[in-house]
Amino acid sequence: MKIIFIGNPGTGKSTLLNGTLGKSKFKSGVSYGRGMTTVLQMEQDSNTGIWYGDTPGLADVDLRQKAAAEITQALKSGDDEYKLIFVVTEEEGRVRPTDVTTVTLVLDAITTREDGTSSPPYGIIVNKMTPKKIQTLLKDASKRNAFTTCLNSKYVTSFIHFYERKEELEDEANKVHPITDELEYFMKVLPSIRLKPEDIKDVKADEYAAVTEAFEKEIEELKNNSVKMQAKMKENEAKYLKQVENATSKIHKMEEQAKKKEKEMQTELLKGKAENAERAKKLEKELKEMKRAAEEHRAALDAMPHQQNRSSSSFGGFLADAIGNMVKTVLPF
Repeated sequence: MKIIFIGNPGTGKSTLLNGTLGKSKFKSGVSYGRGMTTVLQMEQDSNTGIWYGDTPGLADVDLRQKAAAEITQALKSGDDEYKLIFVVTEEEGRVRPTDVTTVTLVLDAITTREDGTSSPPYGIIVNKMTPKKIQTLLKDASKRNAFTTCLNSKYVTSFIHFYERKEELEDEANKVHPITDELEYFMKVLPSIRLKPEDIKDVKADEYAAVTEAFEKEIEELKNNSVKMQAKMKENEAKYLKQVENATSKIHKMEEQAKKKEKEMQTELLKGKAENAERAKKLEKELKEMKRAAEEHRAALDAMPHQQNRSSSSFGGFLADAIGNMVKTVLPF
């Protein structure tokens, strides 16, 4: 498993990664004139075996081409399960178009669509928020939906987490502050995607300026035109419902495969021969892995908006109020 953090300079990726690992592995702090992270860095958690990746930001004009190459390398770092986490910040309660551009260009580079939808699974951490802003968005559905609708432009995710600013980390270099249990859970249930090197195209850094300009215009129009905002919410809702439907179908298939593998293992055990016993041990290991994967995907589905505690900093964003009982008609439980 690889968990890749992606985001523009100054969003706090490295600090969050150090907090996740509980030790200072990624260089973090104030960097004047350019981002602190300039190359891909991968570190493995010795306890879980999970690899964590820190990538440079595309918003740095001087390093943009190099940053795009490093992000591409991160996505091509092996045939494996990947969790993609974009770290963004807000300005006076508004979405930054440059952050939406980064999400779009990186996801454009992924050619496989495992769940059959236009959006690969990914998550967003809105970092360095004041407690007051978090509470405002959690309590005010209209403001929350407007914010997350702007954040979900070309691609859609229901996995958005608001993370509070830590004053003790301001202007500090390489300081470790453990992440909250809530953020740890958010990362645990975030769906993964299987990626092979051949599934990845180069991240197109040369499109950054044009895409950012287009998003600036779109976000401004959404902010000032309620009709367009409602239309965008409906569009995103349809994409999300398709994701839920496909995720449910995928889990059913995984559970069926696990049942089939379990029967195969029992058959080998009944035969009683030594070579079959060895085969059964191998099957048992495969079965445990299949069940674990199915349980993780089930947990991810359960964590989607219809199951969320509305007071939580992790929620389905624009879908939290828009979908309501509609989601329940898609799910089998």
